Amino acid sequence: MMNIKPAEQIIFEYDAKKDPTEEEVFMVTEALSWMIEDSHSPDDMMHLGDIWFERKEYEKALKYYEMASEYEYDPADERLGDIYYHGLAGKTDYRLAFYHYEESMKRGNPHSARKTAEMYKYGHYVKQNSEKYEEIMSSLQNETDGKES
Repeated sequence: MMNIKPAEQIIFEYDAKKDPTEEEVFMVTEALSWMIEDSHSPDDMMHLGDIWFERKEYEKALKYYEMASEYEYDPADERLGDIYYHGLAGKTDYRLAFYHYEESMKRGNPHSARKTAEMYKYGHYVKQNSEKYEEIMSSLQNETDGKES
């Protein structure tokens, strides 16, 4: 039976490893799965998704990113956009990529905003629209300019 302290210790030790063994991967995925079941934390969902992503097991990663996305967890929507845009889980799906990038962009994510703009620029899922592309890119530049002041 898992509880919070051993689960956190397993996760902490795993994160410190450069080249984890298969047993360590198994243990950390079990610990994170327990944490997700216990706390429903999108941070834990994202963490487990990232482990699968790094191992190039994109279908497994999708499951956890989608769970975190339901909590409007910005990094998950960004990563889902990337997976669907680049077809990492089997095939490209510009409709889903656009949806996740746009959701993330609405919450202020600059990577997702650039990717949304790119989709307008090249007409991926949406109608090609250079004005919309310029509008989004300009808003990113204005944000950057405002932060440097």
